[in-house]
This record gives sequence, structure tokens and C-alpha cells, in this order.
Amino acid sequence: MDDGAGPGIRENVVIERPVEPTDLVPTLERCWDSRPVKPRQTSDGNCVTMPPADLQPAQFAGYPPKARQLAIEHLDLLRRLPLSFVPLLLREVIAYDWKFPAERRELENQFLYLAELDTGRFQQVLKPFAKLQLPPSWSGPTG
Repeated sequence: MDDGAGPGIRENVVIERPVEPTDLVPTLERCWDSRPVKPRQTSDGNCVTMPPADLQPAQFAGYPPKARQLAIEHLDLLRRLPLSFVPLLLREVIAYDWKFPAERRELENQFLYLAELDTGRFQQVLKPFAKLQLPPSWSGPTG
């Protein structure tokens, strides 16, 4: 009997069919809001990359509940991070609701570690990511 919770591991449920590994792990596609998203584009069709400083709470509306809460709680930190680092961290945040408790603590501790760094140490730790350059076609119009 389907309990409506979707594929995955449920307490006190015995699955009497072969289970595909993909049934046990939620895909990123299922984590995102299902509404179509239109990327911001320049007149020549290139996508415009949004700087982390422009992140807003509403942009996490499609995240699972605990992931959305985590992202919004650390929004000030996310806004300070280098553009090349934010997607890596948000990929982990998106899957937060499905992580084991130890994995959640590890991610929470990463946020705490970064938040507690003084400005000089923060810049030093993230310098390799800050040095990464996006292709010009991703950065939008100049000037």
C-alpha cells in the first residue's frame, strides 16, 4: 500500500519487489520546485549569473523544508561566499532533508566554521574559490 510519501525507506515497511538504487535516494530534480524557471538572459541570449550578494529568501521556496530553513538561516553567509563556491554548498543544502544525522551535523558545522572566521581568515580559506573565473558568456553584460 502506498502511503503517499514517495519512493524511499520507510519505517516498518517491507518492500517485496526488487528495489532500484535510485528509489532510495531522492534526485535533485524532485527537490526543486516544479514550476518552470526562466533564466535571466541578455539580448544576445547569454544567461546572466546572479551574484551571491543578491540571494533572497524567496529563491529557496522550492527547496525541501529543512533545507530551505538551513539556507535562509545562513543567508548572510551565503551572500559573502565566492560565486564558484555557492553552487557546491547549495547542492549539499538541497539534499539536507535526506541526509543522515551525522551528514546534517557535518554540513551545519561547515556553515558554523565559515561563519566564525574573521574576515582575513575567511578570505584566505576561500581564496582558491574566489580565484576561479567563470566563462565570459556566463557573466552577462559588462559595463
